[in-house]
Amino acid sequence: MKRFQASPVTLSRSRPMQRCSRKSRTWSAMALIMVACFLAGSVQAQIRGRSAGKSRVSGAVTDSEGKPLEGVTLFLNSTETKTKTTKIKTNKKGTFVHPLVSAGPFKFEFVKEGYKIYYLEMSNIASDDTDMGSFGPAHFSMAQADREIRLVVGGITKFIVKMATYEKYEELAMKAALGEMPDVETSDKVTRTRHPAEVGREMFDVKNYAGALEQFEEAQAMDGGDQDAGLAFAMAQSYYHMDRPDEAAAQLRRVQELDRGKHRAGVNYFQALVAQKQGRTRDAVVYMEKEISGSDEPQASMMATMGGLYRDVGEDGQAITAFEQSLAMDPDNLGALMNLGALYSNIGDQKKAEEFFHRAAKAGASKGKKGAAIFFNIGAISVNEGKYQAAADAFERAIAINPKYVAAHRELGYTYKDLNNTAKAREHLLIYLELQPKAPDRPELELWLKATK
Repeated sequence: MKRFQASPVTLSRSRPMQRCSRKSRTWSAMALIMVACFLAGSVQAQIRGRSAGKSRVSGAVTDSEGKPLEGVTLFLNSTETKTKTTKIKTNKKGTFVHPLVSAGPFKFEFVKEGYKIYYLEMSNIASDDTDMGSFGPAHFSMAQADREIRLVVGGITKFIVKMATYEKYEELAMKAALGEMPDVETSDKVTRTRHPAEVGREMFDVKNYAGALEQFEEAQAMDGGDQDAGLAFAMAQSYYHMDRPDEAAAQLRRVQELDRGKHRAGVNYFQALVAQKQGRTRDAVVYMEKEISGSDEPQASMMATMGGLYRDVGEDGQAITAFEQSLAMDPDNLGALMNLGALYSNIGDQKKAEEFFHRAAKAGASKGKKGAAIFFNIGAISVNEGKYQAAADAFERAIAINPKYVAAHRELGYTYKDLNNTAKAREHLLIYLELQPKAPDRPELELWLKATK
């Protein structure tokens, strides 16, 4: 007869926030994305432009001490067509302007004799945004070839991007050809106004969900209270992570209304998680099944979550199938391995259970994780098979990882009783009672402890 069952494992069901899209001007994709690439580190900024045509980019180049660099040659290379376009140079103030940048991916090349070449990748993307944007907080800084290159950060220079008419383009192109470069605005502080939706996404990524929600609400207010599906989904995910499932559920319903029946990746996934938090596990199963059926390539984590939901509603066979599908995609998925070990143990297949628990221990060690629960479950399997010494060794390893593991002390105490090691049994059962003052088996254990004193 089994003394106890192996413990089922609750999976971590966190999911990266989905990229939000918006139809309105204030929620559309930023039109110009620049990434400054150094030997180590990078700076990323987002700038708005217009879909009417092209963008004007201006800026300044300094050395690593902040002094303007004149005569730096800028090549604008199309990474899509592999062709080089205009070549311009910085003026005495180190400033430059590229009159009109077409839509598409480009790479700026900053070249000056005696200095390391500096690259800036840019993708000019069509947008409905008609505002002027700016690039910061950074400026182009070149280091001499015999010095270590470094990034100068601090919002010294503001980079402005705005649209120009084709007449203005001709004028700017002529001035650029003659070396007449306009000045670039500078300030001591970064002046680029960032949309709250952008700020909210960054806060979400660092798990500041309350701050992210405030930003998303501000973005909604800027649109006159209107809301699109992407913004509603972002708010739903924030509410979920703040443990406010009812509000998350309301936002998810709003997403579906705005999408008008169109499948949006991740919505059913979060509906499943929210339903589970609300205690509607059967509904959670339905939502997760919809998410998987609508996905071209279900992820390992998705199948593991599906397995956990099947397990919670008592569908052990389907749970095992889902977890094994997860392992087919990710053989070292620790949660799937642990759950399979527990499920096989509970249906009486101790050999398979032990196999999965040992695989979990190996996978955990390779990832730098030595989970006490892994060894506890190995001990549980060994007890149920009557392998008491192997069980004791496993429980000892669990306690070595977590000295206050109540269940491990209890089972180790009972296991040492089975091995007739009274001293060790007393040691761990006393710790168990100390950690668990209201233990249900306290009366009988106190009688045994008194008798063996």
